[in-house]
Amino acid sequence: MIMTFEDLDAWRKARMLVKADYVLMADAGSLVSGLIASTRRRLAGKIAGTATLIAIVGWCGLRFLS
Repeated sequence: MIMTFEDLDAWRKARMLVKADYVLMADAGSLVSGLIASTRRRLAGKIAGTATLIAIVGWCGLRFLS
């Protein structure tokens, strides 16, 4: 019988470590993507809220001046 790298215990452990590292990095990538998307949504909400506030203040100012 011929031994191959796949038969070695150290090789198996190294493959398990690489696989676990890959899963961890994939999860971290998903987390970062989610944070970026959340930040964009919050930014859009802040812009809309600011625009609404400016419109209300402008409307009140026009009502007060007239």
